[in-house]
Parts: sequence; structure tokens; C-alpha cells
Amino acid sequence: MPTPPKSEQIEIMEQPQYSRRGRPVKDGVDIINMDVNRPVTECDSSLELILATLAKAFSMKAKQAAALLTNNNQYLVHACVKGVKGGRYQPVLVWYGDLVENGEVLADLLECEM
Repeated sequence: MPTPPKSEQIEIMEQPQYSRRGRPVKDGVDIINMDVNRPVTECDSSLELILATLAKAFSMKAKQAAALLTNNNQYLVHACVKGVKGGRYQPVLVWYGDLVENGEVLADLLECEM
């Protein structure tokens, strides 16, 4: 079958996924320019939400929070099991609380990313 002329070809473009909030879900996160203090409900991806809640709970920058997720999450697992700086678990509990509190937002973002 001959190829139709360029003017008759239809380009199929993948439609962006939209969250229930009507905003497009992004594929990546700019950890250098990320504002960890903006409301979690305004996060554009599940990764951004996780990084924002981690950074806020552990009082660190987004880049440092991203480092917790490297090496198969071994640093984050260590913090969750052993605590941080002298066995303090408060940052871990705050992070868990933030995730539970924003579970619906996280689930919405994950659903859109599938």
C-alpha cells in the first residue's frame, strides 16, 4: 500500500496523563530547582511527592532526599530501621505521617503514571 502524501498523514501523539486535579503528570523531577516547601497537593508526579515529603520531614534539600533513594534505597531503609543521628525516629514518623495524610494524592499520581 502506498504511503499517503505528507499532508494527508495523521501523526498520532501520545496524550499526556492528567491527574484528578486536571494537571498533567510529569515524567521527571528537577531536583536542583525543586521547591520542597510548596504544598504536596501541587506535586506533578509521585516521585516529586516522595522527594518533597522526604526533604521536608528530614529537613534537607531535594537533592539530598534523592540521594536517600539511591543504591536500592539502602540509605532510606537504614534510616527507617535504625533512625537518624543517634537513633532519632521523629523524621521517619513525620515522613510516614505525611505519606498517609497525602495518600489519596499519591494514589492519584501513581494511577496516572501507569
